Formats: sequence, structure tokens, C-alpha cells
Amino acid sequence: MKLSARIETSLRGLFSRTRRTVFLILGVAVGIALLVFLTAFSYGVKTFFFDKMIRTFPANRVEVKPMRTVLDNGKVAPGITDETIDKIKAMPGVKSVLPMTALTFPTLMASAAINFQTECAVYGIEPELVAPDLEPEQLRAFQMGGDIVPAVISSNLMDVYNMSLAGSRNLPRLDREFVLSKTIDLYLGQSTIPLAATRIPRRVECRIVGVSPQAPIMGISVPLRYVQEWEGWYHQGEPQRSNYVALMVNAESPIETDHIAERIAAMGLLVTSGKEEARKLSAIARLVTGFISVISIAILFLVGIGIMNGLAMSVMEQSVRIGILRASGARKRDVLSIFLIEAMMIGLLGGAIGVGLGFLLTRGADYLAWHYMPPLPFMPESFFIHSAPTTLLILVFGVLMSCASGLPPALRAANLDPAEALRSG
Repeated sequence: MKLSARIETSLRGLFSRTRRTVFLILGVAVGIALLVFLTAFSYGVKTFFFDKMIRTFPANRVEVKPMRTVLDNGKVAPGITDETIDKIKAMPGVKSVLPMTALTFPTLMASAAINFQTECAVYGIEPELVAPDLEPEQLRAFQMGGDIVPAVISSNLMDVYNMSLAGSRNLPRLDREFVLSKTIDLYLGQSTIPLAATRIPRRVECRIVGVSPQAPIMGISVPLRYVQEWEGWYHQGEPQRSNYVALMVNAESPIETDHIAERIAAMGLLVTSGKEEARKLSAIARLVTGFISVISIAILFLVGIGIMNGLAMSVMEQSVRIGILRASGARKRDVLSIFLIEAMMIGLLGGAIGVGLGFLLTRGADYLAWHYMPPLPFMPESFFIHSAPTTLLILVFGVLMSCASGLPPALRAANLDPAEALRSG
């Protein structure tokens, strides 16, 4: 038989049992839709972990903080001093050390742009810490400073604000374009708790010049020298009383990260390695992906069983038709190909419908999440990410699965004895 004749015979067979064909196509469509949904969710999880979390804390970075605990000998664990920084800089494999300080006295932040006033933590950082996230002119403004103090805020802080304060207090939502170049007032030494202030407050005008996930999440960040100057003012010219609250140590390569972290930990300091965090997040992402893969395989297995049973019933019902085809000269491979074409058509049509249905499911899930879930910080714009190559692969896989499921019934049809098939009819 010619290929066109086999395709025509397959189509006639499918249309002759319309209800069963529709159910088989819908079964494939549901399976493929769930696979598209779960795969897009898996990509979304990976992107969230790697793009948002791991990029915020690179694998070649080590964060160092004072232990702030009492040791076994009764002494307080060492803090971070200039001597500590010099020792870490001298370690092999260390590329740079970026210290971070914080004001030790209360400070109020007020903004006319959003009519908002609150207690505020103020950090002093090195420009290099936020340099990757700032435009060249923004970085120059942060480095140079001036009468108006340049400041950088954390993009994660904006997420927290938008998900909590903005909604509860009917305040405008913040985005990068809105906050850039906005001015805020810092009232150094002033607090909402009257007993906390010990000096006449000092007003300082700040301008937000950049947004970076590397900046500390709670508060605003200004160049290190301003914090040191304000500490001297508050403590009336005495040496700065606060030690460094953290160090960001950049290794020359991720290979050196673990060795540097071990040496710093031996100094009695609290160490968090970017490489270690990346490993933890990668393990979580793999666990989620593996769980989703198991569910997807189970779904496709059930769909395959449905197709196999449906085509097996078709073979039983069409035994006379198969006998007539064989008696009229059709070979075994012709009969085999007729039923495989049927399975392929079911897989192709069901797969195409399933891909479209999967896209609709992800859009619907995003809509429900944004409109009915309680606001959460760091919520992504979409929980799902579609990949064109992966979607095409899923469609091809659906067709192949249908053909594989249809192979046993097709072989049974091809091996039917024509005389026996006609007698049974």
C-alpha cells in the first residue's frame, strides 16, 4: 500500500470511532499540559534560585561577620578591626576586602516623595561592592559624593516595602525609575524613642543614585567615609566606637573560596561562603526538579497505558477490517504502519492541544498567585519560564510516547491471521 492510502485508512479508522479518539486525544493533551506546566515551574524555580539568589552572593565571595558570643575562656569573640582586615588581605588568593560599617546611634529617615518617616539603619560601604549593578555615571556619583550625600538602596528592600508597607499604609509602590534621583532626609541622632537620642539631631540630605541587591537589605548605604565622619561627630571627636559589622571578601577564583573561608573561620569569625550557599541552592533546585520529573514520568506512563488500551480495543473491534485488508493484498507492515499512524496522529494532535493548554495553565496560575496569595517579599514576576526548545522537545516526546504505546496493539493487528480474523467477524 502507498503511504497516502495508509494515512487515509488510518484517518477513516479514527473517524469511525470518534468518541474514543476524542478521549485518547484529550488524555494526551492533559498529560502534555501538565508536563509543560511542571517543566515551566521547574525552570522558574531554577531561575529564581540562580539569577536572584546566587547572583546576589557570587561563588567567589565570602561574607565575614563578628561572632558576638562569649568563648569558653570567658572572653568575647573577636570583632572585625583594621588589623583583621590587613590579615585577611594578606591571605593567598584574596582579591579584595570590602568592609562595611553601620551607625551606632539612632537615625530617622524622612521622604517627602512618599510622605514617609521611619527609623533607619545606615551602612557605610565601599563603592566596589555595588559597582556591578550601577551605571558608570551612578558609580561616579556614589564615589565622588558632595554636599548631598549619595546613597544606594537594596532592590530586596524595595520588594519588602512593596509587599508590606505600601499595601498596608496605602503608599505608592517603588521601582527603580521612581527612586533614582529622589532625595531623602536623615536626622542623625533622632529617634521615635525620646530616651534613645543623646545629642541635638543633625539633618543630612541624601540622594539615591543607585539600586543594588548587593547593598544591605535593611536601611540605606552611603560611602564608608560618611559613616566614619558621622560617628566622629556623634561621639564628639572620639575614635569610632563601632567595629566593622561585616566584610565582603572576594577571592581571585571560586577555587580559592573554601580555603579562604577556612582560614578566616580559624580567626574566630563567622563566615558564610558564596560557594557553599550556591551548593545548597543547587541541591534544592535539583531536588525540586527531580520531584517534578518523577511526577511527569508517572503522568506520561498513565497516558501511555490509556493509549495502549484504546488502540488494543480498536484492534479487537476492527478484526474483520484487518482480515479484509490482508486478504486484499495488504502486508503485515502495511497493517502495522496503519495503526502506528493512528497513534502518531493522536499524539501529535493531543500534544499540540496540550502545549496550548499548558501555557494557559501557567498564565492562570500566575494570575491567581498575584491576585489571591498574600503579598510576599521577593515574589517573582512569574513562577513559570517557558523554553521554546524544551516545549518542542515535549511535543516530540508526546508523539514518540504515543507511537510506543501504540506499538503492541499494532503488532497484534499485523500478526492477525486473515482467515481467522474474517471468521471471528
